[in-house]
Amino acid sequence: MRRRPPRPRAGLTVRPAVDAELGEIAATIDAHYAGHDFARRWNQARLAGWLAASPFPDPVNHYLVVTDQSGRLLAGLGLHEEGRLSSLLITHLPAHLRAANAVLHVVPRGGRMRNLIADKAWFAPGQLGAARYLWEVTRWEWRNAGTSLLLTHDPRSPVHDVIAARPWLPTTSATVAVRSRTPMREQAIVEQL
Repeated sequence: MRRRPPRPRAGLTVRPAVDAELGEIAATIDAHYAGHDFARRWNQARLAGWLAASPFPDPVNHYLVVTDQSGRLLAGLGLHEEGRLSSLLITHLPAHLRAANAVLHVVPRGGRMRNLIADKAWFAPGQLGAARYLWEVTRWEWRNAGTSLLLTHDPRSPVHDVIAARPWLPTTSATVAVRSRTPMREQAIVEQL
């Protein structure tokens, strides 16, 4: 998460999606991931259902967008407050990781990590800068809701360029065993997990 707000970008506004936009957003998500392996299909009803699903009276799922001055949707990002449902408590770090954490600030004081999970990310052609702005504003505005903003993705995906992660920041990788009637296409990008 960020310690300081990102510099405002002229003409760009980051805000929660409104109900009237869900059809357009769902169609954009669906089209963006259509060529990906294991892509889930999205429509307005499914996106609205995901946003409404919560074990609490208030939502744990959110959809954020960035728009231009005319209100045109430039990029979007789903956000799941996983940290409200479960957290990771770090009780001991080896000395070398404590030293690294003093610089990187990955594990918060108290050791309780509350993740925010980002998915359903997309951006319009030529709008990588707007998508990066959405990412950075989310890291700032949601800093009290979580200690980490995570986006699991195929590194070949255009979404990888949105994060623009510094080489020294911690990353993880995963291997997923898949059993499916549809064979994997080796060259296809795998949808966000």
